Amino acid sequence: VPREEATIVLAVDVSRSMKATDVLPTRLDAARAAAREFLAEVPEKFRVGVVSFATRAAVGVVPTEDRSLVEAALDSLVPGEGTALGDAVALSLQVGRREERAERGEKQEPPPRAILVVSDGARDGGRVEPDRAAALAKEQGVPVYSVLVGTGDGVVEEMLPGGLRRI
Repeated sequence: VPREEATIVLAVDVSRSMKATDVLPTRLDAARAAAREFLAEVPEKFRVGVVSFATRAAVGVVPTEDRSLVEAALDSLVPGEGTALGDAVALSLQVGRREERAERGEKQEPPPRAILVVSDGARDGGRVEPDRAAALAKEQGVPVYSVLVGTGDGVVEEMLPGGLRRI
């Protein structure tokens, strides 16, 4: 019997490099747009959560069927430092699992879960190595998909006390 429910966590990179304008208006805005396009295609009964990640991963909204809460979480994303990619996947796994246990009980088979990572690059910080996070996802049977934003020409320039810095 086909299931009409699932849990999907959108893990969105909010590192400083997401301010680059090689994808207009910025990489972060492109990531938001990609997440919204995806959200528009997700069946209504699917629960969707948001995790943002920079120096560390943080829950924007736990998985919910309420799309307005997911939209609000996407709207609230602001750039930070670092790219804790492994932490984002590990936290996304925890958020989805907690939601399933709380609502369904341990005896029922939980609905399928998936993680969609929207990012512009490789790990820069965090406690969990991406390879370890991928292994955890595999152990739990949770596929991790990725959407990459940006080009090799993206640069962020910031004026710091010591002068202009290019990232």
